[in-house]
Formats: sequence, C-alpha cells, structure tokens
Amino acid sequence: MNAMKNTVYEILEGTSPFRRVSKTFSLLIMGLIILNCVAITLETIDRIYIGYQNLFNWLEIVSIGIFSAEYFLRVWSCTSSSDYKHPIFGRLHFIASPMAIVDLLAILPFYLSLFATDLRFLRALRLLRIFRILKLVRYSKALKTFGVIVVSKKEELIITGVLSVIVIFISSSFMYYFEHEAQPDEFSSIPDTMWWAVITLTTVGYGDTFPITNMGKIFGGAIAVVGIGMFALPAGILGSAFVLEDVFHGSRRVVMRNHFIICGMGKIGVQVMEHLLRLGKEVVVVEQSESNIYLSTARNHNVPVVIGDIRMAETLEDAGVREAGCLIALSDKDMANLEAALNAQAVKDNIHIVLRVFDHALAGKIQTGFGIQNAFSPSTLAAPAFAMAAVDPSVIGSFYVGDNLMLNMELTVAPGASLDGMTTTELERDNSLSILLHTCHETGKQQLHISEEITLKAGDKLVISTEPEVSQHIHELNTPA
Repeated sequence: MNAMKNTVYEILEGTSPFRRVSKTFSLLIMGLIILNCVAITLETIDRIYIGYQNLFNWLEIVSIGIFSAEYFLRVWSCTSSSDYKHPIFGRLHFIASPMAIVDLLAILPFYLSLFATDLRFLRALRLLRIFRILKLVRYSKALKTFGVIVVSKKEELIITGVLSVIVIFISSSFMYYFEHEAQPDEFSSIPDTMWWAVITLTTVGYGDTFPITNMGKIFGGAIAVVGIGMFALPAGILGSAFVLEDVFHGSRRVVMRNHFIICGMGKIGVQVMEHLLRLGKEVVVVEQSESNIYLSTARNHNVPVVIGDIRMAETLEDAGVREAGCLIALSDKDMANLEAALNAQAVKDNIHIVLRVFDHALAGKIQTGFGIQNAFSPSTLAAPAFAMAAVDPSVIGSFYVGDNLMLNMELTVAPGASLDGMTTTELERDNSLSILLHTCHETGKQQLHISEEITLKAGDKLVISTEPEVSQHIHELNTPA
C-alpha cells in the first residue's frame, strides 16, 4: 500500500521515474483547466449556452469527477512527503496549504450548489469556478517562477505599495484644497479626490476628473510625472528578480567548472554548503521542493538553486554535472541519493561522489559494489566530514577534540615523494599529526598506533589524524619530485 501511495504521490507531483505518465497527467489536467475557462467564458453568451447546454453540463460533471479524484488522491498520498508524514496532522497541514486550497476551491462550488436554492447564490457559486485557472500554477513552471519571485521580493513590493498609498493620500489632500472651491462636485472630499489621484499616478487619465485652477494644474502635472516613476518601481523590482531567477536559480543551466553539487537542502545540507563556501568553493544546490525553508539561505549566499528531482538526469544536467568536481547527495532517501550518484557517474565517470546513507549496511554495500568510497552512514554523519571529503578525497572521517576539527586521512606513499624514505617518527614530530595505521606494501603487515620507528616506502599505506590546516602540507610531502 505504501509503495502504491508513493507512486501516486510522485506521479501527481511530477517526480515519478515514470516521467511519461507524470507528463501525460499534467498535460491532461492543464488541458481540462483551459477547457473549463473557455466554457465559463462561452456560457455568458446566451445563444451559445442555450444551444449547447447539455455539452456544458457534461463537461462540468466530467471536470468535477477528475478534479475531485485528483484532490482526494493528493490528500491520501501527501503523507509520502516528509513535510506531511503524520497521517492526521500531516494531511490537515496539506489541506491548509495554498495549492490544496486552490484545488478545493475548484470543486467546492459544484458541491455547494447541490444544496443551494437561492438563484443569486447559485450564480455566485458558478462564478467561483473561475478559481480553477489558479490550478495552472501547479503545472506551469513559468507561473511557479513568478510565484517564487513575488515571495522573494515581498518586502520590496510591500514598501512600494505603502509608498504608493502615502503618495495617493498626500496628493489627494493637496488637490482637494486646490480644487474644492472651483469644482465642489468633482472634488467634494478627499476620498472622492483619491479617484483622481489613482488615475493620474497610474497615468491612465480617463479625463472625467481634472484640475482647472492654476495651482491644481501645476500640482497635477507634478503628480503625473511622479506617477511614471512610482508605478514603474514594482515592474523594475520584478524585472530584475526575473533576470536573477533566470541566471542563478535554475531557469538556465548552471555554467561552472569543478563546482560542488549539493543534492538535498536540510540542516546538514546548509552546514555543508556554508563549510564549502568558507573554503572558497563554488556550490550549486539541487532541491525538489520550492517550499524548502533552507533555500532562502542558499539564495542569500548567491548560490544557484536548481529545482527538480535529484534522480532525474535532466535535473543534474541543469546543475552542470558534466563540469562538476563533486556531487554530494544529502536527501533523506537512501535510494534517491544512490540513484543521483549513479546518474552523475554515468555522465562523468571521474566525478567525486559523497553520499549520505541512513542504512549502515547499505553504506558498506555501496562502497564495495559501486566504487563510491565516501558513503557516510549516520554514525559518521557530520557536516565537516561531508565538506572536507568533498574537497579532499583522502578524508575518510572527522571528529572534534573540543572546538578543534580533526581529519582522518588515508593515503598511499608515492614513489619519489618526500614521504618516501621518511621515518614515521620524523613524520609525526615535524608535522603535528598522529599515525593511526601503517600498512607495509611489501609484507601487507598492518600496525595500529605504531610505537617503533618505521622507514616509509613507496606503496605503504597510512591512516593519519591531523588538523585541516596540515592536510595540504601532507599532500605536498606526498607529491612525487
């Protein structure tokens, strides 16, 4: 049952691996919405409505049946999302979400009309069917983008709205005192004068109300000029936001090289992103839900955001996986993380992969079966480990000693490097590190926390513990001359 519910949820949300099914369903709903809007419009033409009344009625019944089924399937399957996991409160939370309210408004007028007898109320209910057009927001990427932009710029839009109200009030007050005596009927009060202020500031100029005094004309001309700039502000704010959304937030494919792709923005994802940014790395975030509360943090750091399913190759392509240096999969679904990793490897076989895996046994199988060495289970999960492992493939773990981050690194002594011929005592003494494990290349003998002095040779393997500042120096020592 859970598998069926997850499949239904993914099809409805457009994230199903059965991409053709999801796309077909979306196109069906969009076509039905547009058909309903056309029908609502044509019904207002009496001769058409009378001639095709049965057709309109059948369209309404079929539409209500499909929209109702969609709504109840969404409510039933929403618990597949981590945002609505609880079987009761999760569903109530989903029902109260904006798009679920839109879905309910699309079908509610029909069911209310079954119990209504007042003709005026019935006409009002039929008019409410126009809300069905809002369902297009769910299926249209352009409308989703517009909604994201409006939300992201709400503070600026509110400021311009408040400023507009202030200007309308001030201009109405002054114009009332300039014109009231000359035109008592047209400018009878400040509220009546506000109509003039609105049509002047918006530069509509219907001409039904206009000043005739000299002061009124001068003031009116000044207000008309102010209006050009005043009502252009929201357009400028939204226009610049569209450009930024297009460049940074996924409308175009990311164009970077050797960047880090973080798939899944939760608490760990935010910390990993911030660690990488502090290390001076370029980062791209991939997240399935636009409503994710952590996306604002990414955008505040000017980090590009790609909205899409991490299991889809197209999503990773949008994130620039072909040119990326590393993919870090941090979603809360093990198989989604693994699928993202395999898709990334299919496109670029040498890409560095870091996985978050909840199942400890699965983490071991991933490392042995898929050649992905950095698969971290919860027992080893820490944001610094992800960040440092992404930057340095030799990092196999991390831990804190007080406030100090320590790294566990695994490396093989390179022929001709400074380490080749150096003793373990010299290495520890001169470089502020501890050797946790030494594996002799010739004999295969392993020694933990060695107490004797050993001369390192090419091919020997070391596991060392050191601070992040020392790690680069260790790599320099292990670089062939």
